[in-house]
Formats: sequence, structure tokens, C-alpha cells
Amino acid sequence: MAVLEDVRAKGWSLVRALSPEGARAAIDKVGRILLETRVVEGGQSGSAAVTLHTDSWRAEVVAWYCHARAEAGGDMVLVDAREALALLDPADLRDLAAIRLGVDGAATPLVRDGPGAPALYFVPSEIPEARRRAACVLRFRAALATLSPITFRLARGDLLTIDNTRMLHGRAALEGGPPRELTRWWVVPQAS
Repeated sequence: MAVLEDVRAKGWSLVRALSPEGARAAIDKVGRILLETRVVEGGQSGSAAVTLHTDSWRAEVVAWYCHARAEAGGDMVLVDAREALALLDPADLRDLAAIRLGVDGAATPLVRDGPGAPALYFVPSEIPEARRRAACVLRFRAALATLSPITFRLARGDLLTIDNTRMLHGRAALEGGPPRELTRWWVVPQAS
């Protein structure tokens, strides 16, 4: 199982039929865990879709292990933001890099230099109100809309791992039934 290698090559990895202990062992091989969270979503009332975003700028890799699958809906949605950034002109990239996002006193650029390619931190609610309708943001969103998303319906035992500086993720609405239960990890990869 080469989770980190897949994530570095294509931005994501999906491993099926793991035990919780096997998933944790796989993540331990990826790198240092910054945060582990149990996520319970949905239930009888359902849960709205989650728009495309990245998680914390501190987490280079994000992974989810599925303990219980949603009865209906809840598909994970991924988009390779580097493909959208490649459609923009250099002025837009420079303007996106000038937009700072963050909470708790941290200010991280929306786009920054990464190892070999741009790194992205995109949380729409953290874009300053005055910049949400900036031309570069609108063109970036338009470029995202041209891309074909990758979708996964996570099943019990699935481990989905992504490059959080490259892949935007979201979730389709959950449509009732028993809740979906996941463990989420924020990870800093081991040096190669």
C-alpha cells in the first residue's frame, strides 16, 4: 500500500477494505498526525452539501476512514485545483497570492509557492468580504467549474487520503438514514 506515493503522484489515494487499525497504520506511515477527529454526519434529518474547500493550511495531507457509510448521498467530491490554476494567467495567480485567509491570527495566502507546483489554501468563508468578488477569485471559481470532479461513495473500511494543498474536497448532501461516521486525520508527511 503506497498511500503517500499515490497522493504525491495524483493528489489522492483510495484504499478499500481496511480495518480501523490498518487505516491508522497506513496514516502513521504517511507522516506525523496533527489532529485526529471523529466525524458523525447526517442522521434522520440529513445534512446539506459541503462546498469545495481545503482543510487547515497546517495539514498538507487529509485522510478519512469510513466506519459507517451513509444510507443515501454523502459522496466525497474532489477537484484538482492545480488544473484550475493552470487555466489562469500569471496576473491572476499573483492577485490570488495577495489574498490572505485565516483564523486565530494566522494569515495564509490563497496561493503560495509549493514544492514543484503552487500550493493552495481555499476556504471560501475565510476570504475577506471585500475580496470575495475580486476578478481573480471569480476567474478561479469559473476555472474550477470547468473541471470534472472525482467522486467517491465511501464504504465501511475505505481510507481516502488527499494532498490538502492541491485537491479541493466537498461532500454531496446526506439524505437521512443512519449517520455517516468517519475518522479524519490532518497529517504532515514524512520527508522523502
